[in-house]
Amino acid sequence: MLKIVWEYIRKYCVIGLALLISMAGFTCSETDELDNAEEVYYVSEQGDDDADGQTRETAFRTIGHALERIGPGDMVLILPGTYNEELTLESIGSLDVAIIIRGEDGIPILDGQKQKNIGILCEQGTNIIFENMEIRNYTDVGLGVYSSSSVTRRNLIVHENGANAQLRGDRKSTRLNSSHIPLSRMPSS
Repeated sequence: MLKIVWEYIRKYCVIGLALLISMAGFTCSETDELDNAEEVYYVSEQGDDDADGQTRETAFRTIGHALERIGPGDMVLILPGTYNEELTLESIGSLDVAIIIRGEDGIPILDGQKQKNIGILCEQGTNIIFENMEIRNYTDVGLGVYSSSSVTRRNLIVHENGANAQLRGDRKSTRLNSSHIPLSRMPSS
């Protein structure tokens, strides 16, 4: 009986240890990404596009302004707020290092105000990570990913758009983790 109890304890201690190691790895990965980024750009509703975008205090005002500057290995951290923009990433990225576009300290909102066409358009992008954002109220598409490879969408809430997401012609892997992207309703005839 003691041998069975010992095996039971050993088995669950190993599982518990593995779980702790994986959780610690997950927690550290965001910090590692930040530390390993080539350039980090901050965006804030209170920012200024004439600033350098290198710190929270000198953040850009618009996400689009930050995206004009990024390259492989760079990170854009979007602080909480509501941003009324259409964002485009074309022919950008590298298989070697990711471009990370992340909501920081909460979930920033991209809002098309039922007037703008596309929330985020990623065309011919490579190794891009979108995470921690809400995308809503775009007339055509909330998130469009076309002819791209290794695009990850993590913790996105995409809703109330003409089409919430369009993923077409992805050349390689596309990952969707912990995102809430409901199917759009077809207009009634």
